[in-house]
Amino acid sequence: MVEGEAPPAEVPPLGEVVVRIARLGGYLGRKGDGPPGPKAMWLGRQRMADLALGWRGRAAPGPGGARPPPSSQPTPPIHPPDFS
Repeated sequence: MVEGEAPPAEVPPLGEVVVRIARLGGYLGRKGDGPPGPKAMWLGRQRMADLALGWRGRAAPGPGGARPPPSSQPTPPIHPPDFS
């Protein structure tokens, strides 16, 4: 789900969700591959957790998160140090 967009009208079928998660774990889904195995599902689940953590962190306030809007006051000039 993307901020500002409505959620999908229908929930995707469980099989489609399983394949999407397995694809994150390296499952290719070719014609002769068969269903995704536990390794692809495990890696896909870990990758999905990483993506969710990054998504939450992008909007978090503080270092590395969302930055406050720029100030209306001008930034004071930076002068080089005087080593004399």
